[in-house]
Amino acid sequence: MQSYIEQVYVRLLGLGLIIIVFAITGFSLNMFRKMNDFDGDGKTDFAVTRREGNSKIWYVWQSRDGFKAFQWGVSSDLNATGDYDGDGKTDIAVFRPVNFPPLIHYFWIWNSGSNNFTQVGFENVIPAIAPMQRDYNGDGITDLAVWRPGTDQAYYWVKGSQNGTSVVAWGLSTDTIVQP
Repeated sequence: MQSYIEQVYVRLLGLGLIIIVFAITGFSLNMFRKMNDFDGDGKTDFAVTRREGNSKIWYVWQSRDGFKAFQWGVSSDLNATGDYDGDGKTDIAVFRPVNFPPLIHYFWIWNSGSNNFTQVGFENVIPAIAPMQRDYNGDGITDLAVWRPGTDQAYYWVKGSQNGTSVVAWGLSTDTIVQP
């Protein structure tokens, strides 16, 4: 396993330069793709996940509440964070695609507001390639969605926080989805 050192430089007004260094074996640059506000202070927090055995371990450096590490999900799960309960804090979530019957792909969400978990499934979306959770209806709550290519088009399957499930054809089957 390679060892990586990730450096992030943050300039605070009038306070000079602060260097934050993650130097942990097994971390790589692509682990910094998802940066969210886990403590609800309006600032982006640093977060990475690591596969350890069959578990997914989350390492979160919150700007207000400090460092936290915890297990949520299995090693093959895909990260799917968002504010699913509308409390202004990013909720920890994973997406678990399956390729065997019954074909139900699950989001497993740890809600920060209620401190409990929710499991939501997408049935008969074959194959569900990627989680695409976003706020599709503008209500401030992250909606669950998956993306998959079709024969000649690509499709978004969206379970809105208010309006049930909808299927939107957008793009070609050879297109690549855009991630933030």
